[in-house]
Amino acid sequence: MVDRASLAADFMYLTQFGFESAPPKTNPEIVNSMVKAVFSVINGDGKITPRERAWVKGYFATKGYPEDVVDSIDTMQALPVEDIVALMAESILRFGANLLLYDAIRAASADGKYPDGERTSVTRVAAALGVSSNTVTAIEKLVVEEEELLARRVALLFPHGHPNLADRYRR
Repeated sequence: MVDRASLAADFMYLTQFGFESAPPKTNPEIVNSMVKAVFSVINGDGKITPRERAWVKGYFATKGYPEDVVDSIDTMQALPVEDIVALMAESILRFGANLLLYDAIRAASADGKYPDGERTSVTRVAAALGVSSNTVTAIEKLVVEEEELLARRVALLFPHGHPNLADRYRR
């Protein structure tokens, strides 16, 4: 019998990042740290909207993260920048600074806004992790381009709409 969670995670990693398979998630502390880091970066404006929280929860669920880690997002509190940097220094996460910023920008934009407070948080974390401002700008641009491409794809594939479309894609 096929492990559907692993199949879904492998598919997500292939289509999102070009990985042959999802990385092993053997250390619960590591996956919990990545969730906490992304969640904390999006709190730059002092609030996490329900859509942002839902995006983080859904994203890490599709990545195959353990149920207890995904469920912890419901009550998770943001950490200060210094703690995020310490979390990212852990083992394999030290290679994921750009991914953290990419995920955080996408999560912060899940409610249709990317306010200055969240942008400042991303910039502060990036600087603390040694990621250049040019790279941050390129990641922000990529996120905008991907959202525009999604809107174009939805418009092309569903020219007459669809009952399940999110409000931002309805005409």
